[in-house]
Amino acid sequence: MKKCKKYGFIILSALLLTAVTAYAITGWRNEPLDKTEDEIVVETNDVPKGSIKLANKKPKETKKKGKPKPKPDKHNHDVYEYDEELNSDGSLAGLPADVMLEMMEEGVSIVSYEDQPIPQLFKDMTKKAVEEMEERGYASAEESEVRDIARVLEPHLKHLMLPYEEAANQLATEPANLEATPFTEGELIGAHISGSYQDGKWTNISRFYKFNDLGLVKFFENDYVTSRGSVQMAKELINEEVNGVPAIYRVNVSNSGAALTLVSWATDSKDYELSVEKNGAKDVTVRQRLLELARSVPVE
Repeated sequence: MKKCKKYGFIILSALLLTAVTAYAITGWRNEPLDKTEDEIVVETNDVPKGSIKLANKKPKETKKKGKPKPKPDKHNHDVYEYDEELNSDGSLAGLPADVMLEMMEEGVSIVSYEDQPIPQLFKDMTKKAVEEMEERGYASAEESEVRDIARVLEPHLKHLMLPYEEAANQLATEPANLEATPFTEGELIGAHISGSYQDGKWTNISRFYKFNDLGLVKFFENDYVTSRGSVQMAKELINEEVNGVPAIYRVNVSNSGAALTLVSWATDSKDYELSVEKNGAKDVTVRQRLLELARSVPVE
């Protein structure tokens, strides 16, 4: 997650489906950081999700020739465009990205979602998600938001799946080495690359594993430092720990009963998220298993 000065996006993992309850300035469109961008984009999964991305959108008419770039791993977010005047509380209206950067600490910081520079709409969504998690152990979600992982295997999307080694070789920094961890109990199907694109390298990778007990598991790893970003976590969503750092455990359930369970955490150099299409509110072993996998990820 990352981006510099006025070009980038904010990941507000305060409320939504993805568990990284944080926000960071980053280059979302998988392109070099010297792009000219003019429009604010909000990436979100409606209510309630794990994080929101605000990004400056590149004008459609500006294109560069060269090697085709992979589509970004949308990290459980659909894209919606908001004009500044829609922010009735004025929290983002006219607020340039460099000012937002000044409001955020470097690395990982923890604050109340009430103090984050986000629209009141998102604060209300976060509040609702926090209350639902406390009352019943899961938050409400749309059907499309809890059926995100298995979609990568659909015929029209399978071409985006790369062999892991091929994907890892295109990263700006070495990904976490999971060879001597419980991840080896699953089958590594492949990986997606995304994030900021700099000097021919990418900053994010999502690995997909198939386990006998959990089914398809997604492990997302984001090198936000290389992207010149930072992470801000909403303290109200923190309910776990992974290797000594605060973590967010989240369960999202749709009206049909379909579910997505996630655990996310961040270090001084990367943020991570593990997710599975299982209901951790009904089956405690899902939580135990995800935390076991999360805590096995080597600490940088």
